[in-house]
Amino acid sequence: MISERHFKNLENANREVAMRFEKLRKVRASRDTQRIGHAAMEYFQAVQRLNAAIEAALSKG
Repeated sequence: MISERHFKNLENANREVAMRFEKLRKVRASRDTQRIGHAAMEYFQAVQRLNAAIEAALSKG
């Protein structure tokens, strides 16, 4: 069973991924390559944090 602390971490990380994806989707419409690159980097960093939270939750329960 996943602890309450790990569940909250997963919830927050998942929310951040969704927020960053939405930002990336909106920025892509602007066709500004610099902003797209920055938003993409933020999104992939959020995905990495989510993966780390998943690994921590599964390894420590």
